[in-house]
Amino acid sequence: MMWYDLLDPNTGLPFVETPRSLMLTLNIDWFAPFNSGYSCGAIYLVCNNLPRADCFKMENVILVGVMPGPKEPSTYEINSYLEALVDSLLRLFNGITIPTFQEPNGTVIRAALLNIACDIPAARKVGGFTSHSSTRACHKCTREFVVFPGTSNLVLYPTYNGFIITVI
Repeated sequence: MMWYDLLDPNTGLPFVETPRSLMLTLNIDWFAPFNSGYSCGAIYLVCNNLPRADCFKMENVILVGVMPGPKEPSTYEINSYLEALVDSLLRLFNGITIPTFQEPNGTVIRAALLNIACDIPAARKVGGFTSHSSTRACHKCTREFVVFPGTSNLVLYPTYNGFIITVI
């Protein structure tokens, strides 16, 4: 359904019905290249306009960047890796002119980010959320949730609506 929900701001038609408009999926994943605690990350895009069997073929995957490690970046640090990608995607949504095989003098190519596909820890970081064990609501907050002493378990206080997390 989302495929046709994104409208071209110029024509009002679905974005994908405009010629040479690509729908992309952002993927981020970390891996251990050695048998140690060292962790690297990859940021890559795939084109959803291709047949499903061809999307993830090596020749069709766009490697955007590599996060060198030695550990996964924090939620705040990942923004420096994603900033250039976001700028490029904004320019691509409006369209850029590049030469192609059929149009050597250049034609307008457009792209939009359809979705982000990654595991939960990566999705939290890309979305700007804190980890599952965080005692803060977001990475910018300085206030912490109340926890039981000596644990990371949040203290819940009952209300008439069920349970809420209290913040001090």
